[in-house]
Amino acid sequence: MAHLGETPTNLSFRKWLTSSFPSPKSLRVLDVGCGVHGVNARACIKHGFTQVSAVDNNPDAIVAGADIRCTFGSAMSLPFDDHFFDLTVCTGVVHHTSDPQKVFNELRRVTKIGGKVYISLYAFRDSPFEYIVRSWRYLGRLFPYRWAHALLGRVAVFNNFIFDHTYVPILLLYSAEEAHGALKSSGLALEADWVEEFDVLHRFRLTGDGLLRVFVCTV
Repeated sequence: MAHLGETPTNLSFRKWLTSSFPSPKSLRVLDVGCGVHGVNARACIKHGFTQVSAVDNNPDAIVAGADIRCTFGSAMSLPFDDHFFDLTVCTGVVHHTSDPQKVFNELRRVTKIGGKVYISLYAFRDSPFEYIVRSWRYLGRLFPYRWAHALLGRVAVFNNFIFDHTYVPILLLYSAEEAHGALKSSGLALEADWVEEFDVLHRFRLTGDGLLRVFVCTV
């Protein structure tokens, strides 16, 4: 059964958790940019992690469940000690920040030596899809969000995907090579990366290195 607010991206994360952490009970997890529904944090609790923390700069962000500690804070200055977490998760967040390199540095800082960092980034730079998104953003300046949401907010593809690209204040795009370089500069060692399965356009080379590309790193 899907969780509240869950998307194909979150389902993919749950699959990765199952294969990567068969015995997670004693490990510490941090969900950076948990969002209103905290779906990644919920997935970690459901999988068996008992020490799950979450952080978001949205004061309305909530994570249901007494076993999850949700803190107000910025991904660029995480309010946690150095090398504290065994797994740090940050999906769909870095490319919406004003200083991505600072976020990568913080993800590495709070993760234990030998721990894992799970990141997803928009990787469709210089692709045909980038020009589609740029046109959406132009139209978004002409058509206010409140109007668009009133008309189409109940349609999942608009609310969870198109609006996210159209109205978010900061939208940065990467190529896989650029992302690899940024991660390496932060001291993160790339373990694996892949394009999310839902990206059917990638088969036709329309989305560059992926609408959303996952990078799993070790510290």
